[in-house]
Amino acid sequence: PASYANNKDKHYPVVIKVDGQWDFLLAASAYNCLYFDGQMPETIFVGIDWDAPADKVQALRARDLLPTPIAVFPDSGNAKAFTNAIVTEILPELKKRLRLNDQEFLLGGSWGGLFVTFALFERPDIFDGAIAIGGDYASGGDVIHKQIRSLVGSNALSGKRLYLGLGKWDPVAPVALDYVSELKHANVQGLQLQVDYLEGFGHSGMNVPGYASGYQYMFARPNVTLAAEKLQRLAGNYVSQDRNATKLIVSVQDQKLRITYSDRSEYLLAASEHSFYHPGVFFNLTFNENELLLETFYGQTHFRRFEERTKKAH
Repeated sequence: PASYANNKDKHYPVVIKVDGQWDFLLAASAYNCLYFDGQMPETIFVGIDWDAPADKVQALRARDLLPTPIAVFPDSGNAKAFTNAIVTEILPELKKRLRLNDQEFLLGGSWGGLFVTFALFERPDIFDGAIAIGGDYASGGDVIHKQIRSLVGSNALSGKRLYLGLGKWDPVAPVALDYVSELKHANVQGLQLQVDYLEGFGHSGMNVPGYASGYQYMFARPNVTLAAEKLQRLAGNYVSQDRNATKLIVSVQDQKLRITYSDRSEYLLAASEHSFYHPGVFFNLTFNENELLLETFYGQTHFRRFEERTKKAH
């Protein structure tokens, strides 16, 4: 992240992408675009691959990503062991090398999509969410169905997020949709699930919209409805505490906070009583009594409330 070198006290979420040998730059570029728009926080991305020749990769993927063996690859079906390796070896090493904040997400496609779903359900105590694009759930055998049945009545997945991205031209889509139906019917307590089933995309092309939509879902902020009197306490005129002395006006309209700043006027959503944001522009406000902090892609500006003085007539 841009602030990593200079802000030594800041810690970051991590997205672990399996099949890091494929589309890692696409995954990172999608992050860059969403971060610019303020739709996700600064995040560290880590790719896992096997550093193997191309003709060996499929066998290694089958070994580590599939939860049950398939006949084509005799040494396949070790997803549980691979999940354990991430939890007990890879993540501890990442925490030694990098400043992580204990928000840990998984990203994968095809067999990787199957794996990240399996891993989230296997270790919800570790992972906060998973993005599965074109998940090949037909290769999961009965293991993934037993997983769902074992979670019925449990709150182990409470607050966890799962995003499934599917293209309508993807051959794996019918089985994936059956898996989604089974998951919804099981009504796993607390699991937050979003499924996109999009026209015009196939198995690999779905990565393009899927990465962005998956990040938006993983990092979606609350949208809290606040009473008008709470909003009204924040209304007023503020001036920046720098040499520019820029004016920012906070008002309440239509039960929403509205700001006027540098010839622009925007409604903001409430993440909490003191934190507000624009859903599609990097524009965050945090109030602290008579002060506020404005954060944009370009940096932070501190403001203080002031009272407009009116001239008295003589």
